[in-house]
Amino acid sequence: MLAVFLQANDFDLGRRHVGQLSSAVALAIQQGVVEDALRAARDDLEIRVEQRTTDLTQANKLMRDEIAERRRAEEARLRAQAERDAIEAQLRQSQKLEAIGQLASGIAHEINTPPNSSATTPASSSELFRSFRRCVCCTPRCCRPPKPIR
Repeated sequence: MLAVFLQANDFDLGRRHVGQLSSAVALAIQQGVVEDALRAARDDLEIRVEQRTTDLTQANKLMRDEIAERRRAEEARLRAQAERDAIEAQLRQSQKLEAIGQLASGIAHEINTPPNSSATTPASSSELFRSFRRCVCCTPRCCRPPKPIR
């Protein structure tokens, strides 16, 4: 009977070992599946990071190009503005010189014209003088009232 008991006990021990072994095999298989899933997820993440890095690098290059283009446009605008300001200054200067020339011409005409009509000469001279003051004077400091002609 002892032999039967030992055989039955050995069978139970074997069954227990087989159960533990099958649990260990199932656990190992499950762990392999999890590791494979993690490896696949990591590889997918690496691919996505690489793609996003490429996208960001391209976007960064486009933005740098746009910044450079805007800087060039701003520099061109500033050059054009400076050129326009210089041309306007030249135009104002030539207009002043033209007015002075017209004034000088009018004064010369008045001087060379015989004083046969003395009533119109003083009015024309004072009008010419007022015109000259408006053209030449740039600041209120230089615009003093004229001294009376004697």
